[in-house]
Formats: sequence, C-alpha cells, structure tokens
Amino acid sequence: MAVLLLSACAVENGDAGEPVPPGDFAARADAVAGAWRGSAAATAWKTGFIPLSELTLAPEAGFGAGNAKAAFMDGQFRTAIKLPTATAKGAVTFPDGSTLPVTVVSAEAAYQQIDRGEPSCETCGLTVTAVRPGTAKLRTSRGIATVPTWVFTVKEDPGLIARVAVDPGAVTPVPEVPLGPGGMPGGLATAQDLIKTTDTAIDFNLGVGACDSEITPRVQEYDDLIVLGGTVRTSGEVCIAILKLHPASVALTKPIGARPIVEVASGRALWVTG
Repeated sequence: MAVLLLSACAVENGDAGEPVPPGDFAARADAVAGAWRGSAAATAWKTGFIPLSELTLAPEAGFGAGNAKAAFMDGQFRTAIKLPTATAKGAVTFPDGSTLPVTVVSAEAAYQQIDRGEPSCETCGLTVTAVRPGTAKLRTSRGIATVPTWVFTVKEDPGLIARVAVDPGAVTPVPEVPLGPGGMPGGLATAQDLIKTTDTAIDFNLGVGACDSEITPRVQEYDDLIVLGGTVRTSGEVCIAILKLHPASVALTKPIGARPIVEVASGRALWVTG
C-alpha cells in the first residue's frame, strides 16, 4: 500500500461503527450519476476530443541504451534544424468513423510542447535532426482515435518521438462535475486513479486513511456511466493524517464500452494514467 500524503498532525476519524452499507454508496452514486447526466462534462465526453493518454509519445519499441529515456522524461531537447512554422488543417478520426476537424500546429509549436529546457551539457539531452508529419493511435473518451502528429528523429536514439499536433484549443481536459454542497459522506473512500481496465473489470487505487479497516471496493453501474469508489470502517480514534493508496478491483456485469468511469466523491472522470 503506497503512502500518498503525510502530515504531522493527527485527526479524528469520527465515531467507530459498522462499515458503510452498500446502500449508502449506491445513494451517493445515484447523486453523482444524476449530476453527470446533462452536464457539460457528459456532452464533452461524447462529442469532444478528450485525450486519455499522454500527448508526447515515446518510441513504440522503447529507448535504447544510454540516457535517452531520462532526457525524454525530463524534456531535455535541442534542435539541429530549422523547424517548419506553418499550420495546416487536419482531423481526429474516431473508431465509429466520425471525424473532428482540427488545426494541426506547426512542427515548431509541437517541439515547444515537448521541450522543457536546454540540456545542461553537450552530451546531455536529445538532438532533433529531422521532423515529418505523421499519425498515431491515441486513447480518448470516444475510443482509440487516429490523430495527427509531428514525428521527431533524434541523434542519440534510433527510436522516433511523436507529439500529438492538435491545436490546444481543440483539446478538452478530462472533466469533472460539481456536485454542490454536502461534501463526502463519512465512511466512503475515494477512487484515486485507474491501474488497468479490461472489458468487464477495473483495477484501481482507493484513497484510505491510515486507521481505516474493512476496506471494500464498490462499483455502481448504469447504462450510461460507471461510478467507482469504496467503503471503510473508521476507527473513531486519533489517527495520523496519511492518505494511503489501497489497490482494489471490481468486476462489471457488462463491458465498459463508451461509458465514462466516474469517481464517487468528486464526479471526476477517471482514466488509466500508465
């Protein structure tokens, strides 16, 4: 179990008692589902371009020996060529065949999005020696889409590095739905992030307290979305303020499909970050 946050302060966990019954989780899930439906977030999820993967893509076969991977992760790039500055028209193509017209940013603009600082020495970093337009498969809220990219060749590694070339104005952030006053009911645990999904199963991290016990993952399925979280028994004792990540899994009654997976506390859409 990973520790996410540590505080030197102790907090009251509240009165000890029976674990939160499934019905309480279901009631909260119903509220989340009701807030999601008809919201701007739900509309964007179905009609917009919401990437659920990183927009800078490492070589498909990985990096070779040396410091190339570290330089990539740190965004340490330099360019040995003059990069094209022209924009173009393009499109994102979704699995159902529908398309979203977008502006394709210039190679120079794409380079600026991957470059986070000049390498600290002559032998550090990655040197761009060529660039060409391309396409890539990218996980989105509407399935695996084909997106325009700029593909960079670097001197220090044989692999190709790509950057999604969609103008930032066409990219919608992963949404969440304001749920109004009331806060999180006691005894419910938040879903922090997704680890892995299959058609009918979700592996994820629950955020729990250091003194919580009887940690139980919960899921509530609807035709149009999935609400994810958990329940715990609180100790009722003074407890150090640590948020721990507790790996959990739930099985579904039918494939995830295009349904968003939404967190029970915040109404935030979740996605696999790895």
